[in-house]
Amino acid sequence: MNKSEILAATTWRRAIKKYNGQQIPDEDWQFLLEVARLAPSSMGLEPWHILEINDSDLRQKIADVSWGVKEKMPDVAKFIVFTVTKDLSPESAYFREIRDMHGYSAELQESMIQLHRDFGIRDADLSDARKSHDWAAKQAYIAFAQMIFAAAEIGVDSTPVEGYSKEALEQVLTEAGALDPEKDSVALCAAFGYRDGEVKHPKSRRPLDKIVKVI
Repeated sequence: MNKSEILAATTWRRAIKKYNGQQIPDEDWQFLLEVARLAPSSMGLEPWHILEINDSDLRQKIADVSWGVKEKMPDVAKFIVFTVTKDLSPESAYFREIRDMHGYSAELQESMIQLHRDFGIRDADLSDARKSHDWAAKQAYIAFAQMIFAAAEIGVDSTPVEGYSKEALEQVLTEAGALDPEKDSVALCAAFGYRDGEVKHPKSRRPLDKIVKVI
């Protein structure tokens, strides 16, 4: 794929307001999930999970507390929720799971523990639950950004969804058995599918010289 094709896909991608109900081929959807899985994350912690919501009753309950997707929910092909891990301390079970996954030696594991502890105190200031959530959510957005860019490359539309009551959405997911509120919290949601007709207004963005400052 050349640069002009990449720019064309980026220009074509829009936050779609109305979907047409067409389903995404499973091969394409699994490809997009794999793209998300391979996304980078700070310190390789991957502090997020994806909930793929296919149950129609649960989708409706989510729509009821999510004004950002309420009208379009019946016609989206896929709806996902990114959740993030609450306890990312070096002593946590999740941190231990990630260390084991990478197959680090005992010496390297100790080094990683100290690095993460220093990072959380000195650099990122992960001193409370809200700060930890916000940092983890940034990592989820990296995976999400890769996913929607890849979607545009294969002609699949997407919409980031932040228009929801976080407390109400987490309650809905908890009652459905999809979320353990002691371990995870919601970072963002997203809809995927195909646009219903062409977007009427051209894409507009600030010019490059208003965004980039060369020092």
